[in-house]
Amino acid sequence: MVDSIGDQMVRGQPFDVACSESVANAWLSTVLHDRSDVAERIPANFHAPALGFRGDSVRIGARFEGSGWRAVLSAAGRVTVSADGAELIVSLQGLAIGSLSLPLWMWPAKEKERRTRAVEVGDQRTVIDLEFASGEDLSDLSPRRLAKGIRLKNRFVWPNGRRPFRVLAATAADGVLRIRIEPL
Repeated sequence: MVDSIGDQMVRGQPFDVACSESVANAWLSTVLHDRSDVAERIPANFHAPALGFRGDSVRIGARFEGSGWRAVLSAAGRVTVSADGAELIVSLQGLAIGSLSLPLWMWPAKEKERRTRAVEVGDQRTVIDLEFASGEDLSDLSPRRLAKGIRLKNRFVWPNGRRPFRVLAATAADGVLRIRIEPL
């Protein structure tokens, strides 16, 4: 997939990338198995994370075991593009324990801060840096704050060839994540 995206970047025309849940979960499993530095970022009480693409949301879930509890916890999020195309807005759409959705008023008001400034795609050599939109306040990363959306600059650089690009659209439905990319 990484080479295919690089080839499309060179062509310089907008293109679509589609990734099924099964491919995404196989990739996630491989990364967690092969990369201890990535696996270390997952709290010890969470096991077997998995991704799902349904209802215009990306859902990540994991089995939680701790403090005498066992449950599947999940969070659903959505990525949208601002009207002017300059920013990506990543927002938390919901939290759930098993099949029980948690209403917004039950979400914790504050949680331990965790920031990641890179998204790994494929192997360890392929890293895309994220840049938060100017003025974005990241001092509160609670679920309530994340529901409002975190704004990222919609300008990235593909490592293979150092080609700049932006996301035109991102949708999730029927078990497939589709991203429309425009090389710049």
